Amino acid sequence: MKKVDLHLHSYFSDGTFSPEEIFSRAKSLGISGISITDHDRVRAAYEGEKLSSKYGIEFVPGTELTTMYKGGEVHILGYYYDPYADGLRRFFAEIDRGRAVGIRSMLDKLGRLGFHLTFEDVLAQSVSDYVGRPHIAKALVAKGYISSVQEAFTEEYIGNEGKCYSPISSLSPRDAIEKILEFDGIPVIAHPGSFKPGRDITEDEIKEFKGFGLMGVEVLQSRHTIEQTRKFIDIATRLELLTTGGSDCHGNYYPRVLMGTVDVPYECLEKLRSKKLELLEKGFGL
Repeated sequence: MKKVDLHLHSYFSDGTFSPEEIFSRAKSLGISGISITDHDRVRAAYEGEKLSSKYGIEFVPGTELTTMYKGGEVHILGYYYDPYADGLRRFFAEIDRGRAVGIRSMLDKLGRLGFHLTFEDVLAQSVSDYVGRPHIAKALVAKGYISSVQEAFTEEYIGNEGKCYSPISSLSPRDAIEKILEFDGIPVIAHPGSFKPGRDITEDEIKEFKGFGLMGVEVLQSRHTIEQTRKFIDIATRLELLTTGGSDCHGNYYPRVLMGTVDVPYECLEKLRSKKLELLEKGFGL
């Protein structure tokens, strides 16, 4: 079976692999197509266009936007967006400013627990200008406050329900979906089975997002159980939405979540591509 991985992160956001390392690993695993869905970054899309030819791997430009919804995070993937679209960099710069506010808030909360980090300590853990919670986690490890990155993502520290967590986005799912559409992309909800502890995104909520323009559901995901995968396939089928999947690989941050850990059939990429062509034929993005 030809396989793809449509949810990957490079070191341009919160992964540890370069785009070339991602392509090289995909080649060694026999993966036929990939999407690097960095948070609010386009550089991987530019590099992916060149690396696709070099490695003979189909490439889908992608991004992942963090939104806040009912007190939790909902992530929206955007596929086949135009990385050269007017206003895209400005939009991402606005997101960066909001993320920096959230990061500083988390550092303040950690400081009150005796874990003293500066924004520069966090930035030093990134190879780009992007900072996110994994970089806070790495800074905590570097300072000797905790022993592993995974330890940071708990209720004690900066997990989604953690004492020191602060939102890093003011976007709503509707905002993100409409922006992806504005930039000629296909919006897909990411890992709907990991909304909150013990709380999946419901069918009614996905239906609500479809009303905003959502076109797909990520059903095959490293965070999903077999039961969740089946449930979201059924929901996507009933709502006539595309199904996608990916490992959500962040490189060495989460060694058990690497490329090859989720079998995503090539058909998922084919249907995404067909949807994009269908939209172009209807004048979408022109």
